[in-house]
Amino acid sequence: MVTFKKFFLKENEDTSIFPQETSSAIENWYIFKNGNQFILDKSPCSNSQPAIGSFNFSPYYEKINEIKLYSAAQLQLFTKEARIKKSLLHLARGKIIDGIEENYRSRFLSEMISKTTQILEKINPSTVVDIESTADFNKSVLSQYNQSRVLNYNSITKNNFNYIASKYVNPSVVRQELMANTIFLKGPEKDQVKPQAEIISIAYMNLLKDVKEGKEIIKKDKATTGETKLSIDLIASLLASNYIEKSKEEYLKTFKKGLPIEKIYGIDQINKWINSLKDARSIKEFLLPSNFFIFDKSFWQNPENNNIVILDDNINSHKTFVEINQRIKQLNPKLNIVWVVGIRFKGISVESLPRCNG
Repeated sequence: MVTFKKFFLKENEDTSIFPQETSSAIENWYIFKNGNQFILDKSPCSNSQPAIGSFNFSPYYEKINEIKLYSAAQLQLFTKEARIKKSLLHLARGKIIDGIEENYRSRFLSEMISKTTQILEKINPSTVVDIESTADFNKSVLSQYNQSRVLNYNSITKNNFNYIASKYVNPSVVRQELMANTIFLKGPEKDQVKPQAEIISIAYMNLLKDVKEGKEIIKKDKATTGETKLSIDLIASLLASNYIEKSKEEYLKTFKKGLPIEKIYGIDQINKWINSLKDARSIKEFLLPSNFFIFDKSFWQNPENNNIVILDDNINSHKTFVEINQRIKQLNPKLNIVWVVGIRFKGISVESLPRCNG
């Protein structure tokens, strides 16, 4: 039997997930996975178990490529387990995560929105631009901030698959335009394309060909069509699950220096590359969002829009950050912009894993 006292205490306990106040900008709050929740604590060890990562809550901006970036929370992980990062980033933008309680999810999102809103209130921009997203985080922040205080509002929208399917017509063009040069050009010989990049470009081209022909690409009962909005995560996932294995036969038909590719690398090595690329994370590092976004030129070139904040739920790999900033500078080289995001992922540092006795 639950007494009134127990019920009252349970209903009124402090349910904050993030610290409401921090003593300094460099203060670490360590993250522990506890069943279907994440717990933050000042100690790096809990029951002799090391933390899986840490949050900072610095109110100050960082400059990246001369662009000011504010983030409500800065996340670093001590583990390469991808599910941890995915869960934390998805929780911060309000996505449903398997195994996470709805009450915990809603509180996590609410606190991220609140902390991000506080940054907007500090900056007090006259113009806010958000990036189109399947999550409601950006709109929720603006709603809490009181959008009537924003004199101008705009949204950077996304192109769809039809756009790149009509634009990029062969694997070579895909590699040049939609893949990261700094990675795939680092072969053993000067300007030699990495075999993994060649395999990905073949798969990518087959994906775009299917889109152009009006086919639905099915993965886990979800259909991607030409009208689906572009996303690096979605593209990497589709390539890994639906196209990498199919690209193997085409890759085996290619030649280098007059020799079949199988003779150069051997079928065992090629199979290893194919198997590694069935993990979307292995593909994602090669991909770039080139012309994924639509910009209203009249808005960006309007001289009255001179105090602009770009709002987004998180910054993960910085690819979207770089793509959008480059496009804006092309439209208006003199424009100064500031970014405000929920979580900034600062990377993985396995060597920072706390040492705990036990």
